[in-house]
Amino acid sequence: MTTSPHVTRKSDWQAAILMLMLAITAVVSRPLLPVDETRYMGVAWEMHQSGDWLVSHRNGEPYSDKPPLLFWLINLIWQVTGVAEYPARLVSPLAAVLCVLLTGQLARKLWPQRPDVGRCAPFIHVSLFLWMFFSPVTMFDMLLTLFTLLTLSAVLDAAAGRGWRAWLWAGVVIGLGILAKGPVILVHTLPVTLAAPWWHPDIRLRLIRWYGGVLAALGIAASIGLSWALPSAHSGGEEYAQDLLWGQTAGRVHDSFAHQEPWWFYLPVLPLVLLPWVSVRKLWSSPVAVLSDPGNRFVIGWLGGTLLILSLVSGKQAYYLLPALPAFALLAASRFTTVNAEDPAGGFQPRDTGLLRWTGLLVALLPLLFNHVALFRRLRLDGLVSDWTVVPLFGVAIVLCRPAWRQPHRPVSSAVREIAVANVVFVCVLVAGLRS
Repeated sequence: MTTSPHVTRKSDWQAAILMLMLAITAVVSRPLLPVDETRYMGVAWEMHQSGDWLVSHRNGEPYSDKPPLLFWLINLIWQVTGVAEYPARLVSPLAAVLCVLLTGQLARKLWPQRPDVGRCAPFIHVSLFLWMFFSPVTMFDMLLTLFTLLTLSAVLDAAAGRGWRAWLWAGVVIGLGILAKGPVILVHTLPVTLAAPWWHPDIRLRLIRWYGGVLAALGIAASIGLSWALPSAHSGGEEYAQDLLWGQTAGRVHDSFAHQEPWWFYLPVLPLVLLPWVSVRKLWSSPVAVLSDPGNRFVIGWLGGTLLILSLVSGKQAYYLLPALPAFALLAASRFTTVNAEDPAGGFQPRDTGLLRWTGLLVALLPLLFNHVALFRRLRLDGLVSDWTVVPLFGVAIVLCRPAWRQPHRPVSSAVREIAVANVVFVCVLVAGLRS
């Protein structure tokens, strides 16, 4: 039995609506966050005032820390709406919406005969805790994630034999990724692309053509990045040129100016980043069989390659993992929908989500604990979230528990959708309850 592509794409749009809920709640409920959001909005404002779209400025000085694409997009919106905070703050969330849609598209390309993967992946993606908290924030990582997904979609098209058009498009979107956050896009796209013979054995028969396409795409990307960087460096002066063309990238790789952490930094962070889905028991069942699936090998190569390189780079932050979260969402969706000897029905059992449900009940009580229990008040989080949020939070937590007493072997896609909606509503209530 097959499922209509229309039904699968409907799941993409449902997950995208959840992303819009997160974005609107965050933009309406909180002010710009210092230091990053206020800094980037200030740079965009100075670009608007000066009319100089070639060299970004901060406090009147050339600003070489980040490429200009985010500032360009904010100013393009201001050309239509006039200078206003809310429209400018929607740039990153709208990119996040496109990312959720592209995750569903990637699932269909990787597993065309398994429509349930495509139904689950966007919901898993949008409800990962790190994604829910950072996707509405005005920063460069949503654009970076968008161009990472577009690049890997083009790579899959090239693997399917679509030839030079796929590599041309890959080069264009890598170039846009460079304009979004610099060459770091190669960290998220190049390892899995170079490992193509592992996840797509047919490529072993056309290695020269494959790696020639990779080089062509990199050449196109470099030309796009340099078409801005060289004129900008020439216009901004010698010190700015040195920082722009060499200092920022080399400094972050070898000896970070900020955010310097040990190589193992991401190991304890990763389980928190991947909540709540990392706690689902079904993710870890039958691990030996994971690598037998070419789609799983692709996303493992993507996630593993990114994590390895980021661990070797000096500067580290949890949100640097944002472009790799779709890889985990795809892997989790594949694992959840795999029918195996332990679960021949292919559904969720209550024990699969037990830890997730009880964690939700505990987190629902945190506002009361932070505000009224002396032990927790030492954390100095009292007053951050209003007491009234406990009521809707506890209601959402009860929804998370619902699979425990109804439909004990319920379809995976239905359970994933329900848990994702509950998690997104949970975070929306928390954000709405924040006291400025």
